[in-house]
Amino acid sequence: MLAVYSDGQQYKLQFTVLDRTNPTREERAQGIKEKRFETLNEVHYVNISDEIKLNEYPLPELTLEFINFLNGKKMMITEKPSPEQVTTAREAAGLSLSEAAQHFGMVYNAWQKKENKGTTGTKLSVGEYNYLLLLANQHPDLIAVHRLPASKTPQQEAAQAALDLAQYLAAGAHSKVVLPTVVDAMFAILQQRIQVVKNEWDQDLPLGDINFGAKV
Repeated sequence: MLAVYSDGQQYKLQFTVLDRTNPTREERAQGIKEKRFETLNEVHYVNISDEIKLNEYPLPELTLEFINFLNGKKMMITEKPSPEQVTTAREAAGLSLSEAAQHFGMVYNAWQKKENKGTTGTKLSVGEYNYLLLLANQHPDLIAVHRLPASKTPQQEAAQAALDLAQYLAAGAHSKVVLPTVVDAMFAILQQRIQVVKNEWDQDLPLGDINFGAKV
């Protein structure tokens, strides 16, 4: 059996296998001749940024499981992050310590402990780390997009159409059916809304101020 864990930066591959072992001399003296099975547990670490060399892993059936896992193109964060990883993700999200504390409903000192490298630190939970990676735009499987207001400007209407089209197309990577006719219709809506925005720009900008596509 293969269990795959990840903290967003590396995989931890934990193999649990049954290995056939010859009986010992003492066992043979007792009349035991059959091979017995022993449970072996092995752990390998693989950095996500590195090229994964599957031939380094000893058991073909487990290697196949890992290949199938990678081909799924979906990676779940399953381990609590280190204090260093929390600090890195928070800074990538552009959050100060106090802002991070507010995002997660904590007091300032409670968040500080999440980044404390000493023995008194308390780790961020897996769920909290997933959310922090989303804020930092570093989640391996998901992206976060600001929700547009109910009352939209023409530019926001175009952004909504682009987002709807992107989400529909992306669904094809998750075994959902993507229909060309639906894509065509959504793309037509996007083009219409972009044209409205361009018309507004043409009205707002004095003629000749900007010549889009002009050759120099």
